[in-house]
Amino acid sequence: MKRTECRELAAVGNSATSKFVDPLSTPLKIIHMTTVHSRTDSRIVHREIAGLASKFGKTIHLFVQDGLGDATASANGLTIVDTGRRRNRIARAIFGSMAMFRSVRRARPDIVHFHDPELVPIAILLKLLGAAVIYDVHEDLPRQIRHKTHVPAPLKPVVAAMASAVETIGAIFFDGIVAATPTIAARFPRSKTIVVFNYPSLDEFPAVPLTYQSRKAQFCYVGGIARTRGSIDMVRAMANLDTDAQLVLAGPITPENHRFEIQSEAGFKRAVFAGWLDREATRDLMLASRAGLVLLHPTPAYVDAYPVKLFEYMAAGLPVVASDTKINRSIIAGADSGLLVEPENPGAAAAAMKWILDNPEQAEEMGRRGRAAIEERFNWRSELAKLIDLYEKIMAQRAGNQHG
Repeated sequence: MKRTECRELAAVGNSATSKFVDPLSTPLKIIHMTTVHSRTDSRIVHREIAGLASKFGKTIHLFVQDGLGDATASANGLTIVDTGRRRNRIARAIFGSMAMFRSVRRARPDIVHFHDPELVPIAILLKLLGAAVIYDVHEDLPRQIRHKTHVPAPLKPVVAAMASAVETIGAIFFDGIVAATPTIAARFPRSKTIVVFNYPSLDEFPAVPLTYQSRKAQFCYVGGIARTRGSIDMVRAMANLDTDAQLVLAGPITPENHRFEIQSEAGFKRAVFAGWLDREATRDLMLASRAGLVLLHPTPAYVDAYPVKLFEYMAAGLPVVASDTKINRSIIAGADSGLLVEPENPGAAAAAMKWILDNPEQAEEMGRRGRAAIEERFNWRSELAKLIDLYEKIMAQRAGNQHG
């Protein structure tokens, strides 16, 4: 979604000529709800909701909690309902969930598709009140809790066990589970769980002629900027390069004071913060770069992850320099679309980046093979088909129950 659309979304609720339709005055069928993700989230908005709406030909509403107000997205007609501003974790989980429950309950949807574990309790209530419920599990929460810095170490096993128990109980009630990876799916009942990988849509990354030689001597990273995502490793790799190249870091910095750690590195003189970029600007950045970087650390949060940015780099025809993990190896080595390096090793990353610069023809071919792999296998088309199939089964079950 473009930045101008975001401004429109924030303002449209206050406009006298707004096209926003009160969702409570129209019969809602499907609601996606989230208290954590943004109203421009790629997986939720640009892939799942857009694909479902094109298939079923009915309005799908997104209930969020960001304080930007109700809106209608001009690009796709999506109605967005804001149930309140974001709060701190504890207040959001308690009061934010209650506000979300009240708003969604009033709308009386047929299907509720939610995206945050903190919404499991209210999702159970909505199920008991008659809605079909789908839980979209983006992360392996119990595993991640054991490595969260804000959770006291003595409490981590207890909190992780409680989170696992809540999700397990919820799965008994829910009609479907959508897992982002096979590792996550393994924690839920096989009979009602599908894996929907977060592969890019070819509509977002249309094929374009590659003019590799005309690209800047530039590497890009798109996504959350954090130490465990390789931020320091990338900047230190730039210090090891003996060529005049640049690194562009595009995305939010977590935590914000990590910015100063990055800026204190010698390699930062060859790096720039681009901030948050909309989808078009992100694509333009990739097309202007020589390679995309995915130097994630092998932490529990990432060791079994399928990095979205990896597939988006490939969709844009970029060769990839990535940490040598089992999953990255299966994707990159299988497609011969980039170079794998030892995690947390800036010297190895620098050597791979130098090879990309010194061998433009071979690097361009890597990008072409990566793009071909996206077109043939790693694209949203096949994943959307699985999601649509799940919805159709749930709709059929509801119809059968109503006539039974």
